Order: sequence, then C-alpha cells, then structure tokens
Amino acid sequence: MNTLREQQRSFAQFIVNGEDGGDAPETPVLKQSPSSQFKDIQRLQIYRNNFVISLREALAGVYPVIHKLVGEAFFHHVAREYIQHHPSCTGNLHDFGDKFADFLQAFPGLEALPYLPDVARLEWAYHQVFHATEGEMLNLSALDEKQMASLTFELSSHCVWLSSDYPVLRIWQANQDGQEETTVSLDEGGVRYVVLRHGPQIEFHLLSAGVFTLIDSLAKSNTFAQACEDALGVEADCDIAVALQFLVTQKIVNGFSHPPTASRTT
Repeated sequence: MNTLREQQRSFAQFIVNGEDGGDAPETPVLKQSPSSQFKDIQRLQIYRNNFVISLREALAGVYPVIHKLVGEAFFHHVAREYIQHHPSCTGNLHDFGDKFADFLQAFPGLEALPYLPDVARLEWAYHQVFHATEGEMLNLSALDEKQMASLTFELSSHCVWLSSDYPVLRIWQANQDGQEETTVSLDEGGVRYVVLRHGPQIEFHLLSAGVFTLIDSLAKSNTFAQACEDALGVEADCDIAVALQFLVTQKIVNGFSHPPTASRTT
C-alpha cells in the first residue's frame, strides 16, 4: 500500500502533468463514494482543469499586455506549457510567473515578436514593484565627499531597472486599456528605464546610459566611487550629483554601509 507521502506525490504529479505523470508511481486512487457517477480519472481531471485555469488566470493577471499581443488562444497554449514546465512552488501566487519572460524567449511561434520577452520583463517588474515595500528617503547631508566615495549603497526592493533593444515602454503604453489604437515602430530603438512605486502609483523613468550603469554598479555592492567610475566610463558627461539626487529623491537607494575599519597592530 502506498504511503500518504507517495499518494500526495502521485496526486501532485498527475495534477501538473496529466495522465502522463512523469515518474509518478501510478495514477492516484481517490476515495470513492457509492453514489458517485464519475470514475477516478474523471474526478482527477476536474482537479487538474481547476489547477491549470487558476494558474493561467494568475499569469494573465500579471501579463495582460502579453495576453493582448498574442491573443487569447495562443496565450492559453503558452500558459499551459509554462505551467507544466514551471508549476507554482509556493502557496503565494504572487511568486508565480517569474520565469515567463525567459520561457517566451525560446517558445515556438513567437519568432516574429522578438520584443515579447522584454515586454514580459517589464510586466513582471511592474508586478514586483506593486507588491514591494516602499523604502525611506536617505539623508546624506552629514557625509563629506571622502566618506561618500567609500560607501556601498543598498537598493530598494520597490524599484527594478531594465534595458531593452526595443521600445518596450511605448509598446506597453500603447496596449493599455483605453488607449487609442496606435502602431509602434521597432525602429524607435531601445530603452533603459526604472520601474518604481510611490504610494499606490507605479512610475516609469527613462535612464541615460550613465545613470543606468551607476544603479547597476551599486547593485553589485561596488563602492560609490567605483560606481561613479563605471558610469563615467559609458557616459563621460554624466552629472553624478544630479544622478545621486535622483536616486535619493526617488528612494532607489534606501540604505548604505561604511567600509570596515582596518584594525591596528602594535
């Protein structure tokens, strides 16, 4: 007789994979009521359909522009495949869908929409920021230039910075409900931007190459001096003072640490 663990594992694998349950030991057996008119396989399929539909609707809620761009039928197809390859691993549906952009990257039938994965990354960033906790504004007034140079900054979880070779912001904006139908040319080129939240509002801010590099370098735990060097390396006329003010006022940086004090030997 199967143990409870084996029965649960068999049931879960059937729900995710259907009758082809992968390495499940056998199709799970359900407790049967004498009055039931359905076979086990039919009852299991009801569970499976509810599982797939709920996750598909969760994906559609996070990726409404992707849903609109590919159409309902194709979205149902790609969602079903995604669910089978990347089923929800937690009880929190806010975590579900994090690999969707990479999944779209190699999905057959989307070769004519090369910008689609980057639109998905934008939508996932929107989702992340919406559910993140907004940070506090830093006060750096007590620090001198030398102290500033040696700091490492902590970046807030309520912002995500991204870049794309395609005009994904324009594509996203053009596909919002209530927008007049418009055509976005891919010749408009790429974009660097940050997604952040202030109160209930989600905002998009375009970034220059220097500011984007500054943020990215700080996120790698580089000192402020090193991050400035990196930023000036890609944009020689990047105004570091203005960039830092932007990071502080937009609460993109919400903490900092000093380098450890070197111990003295006698």
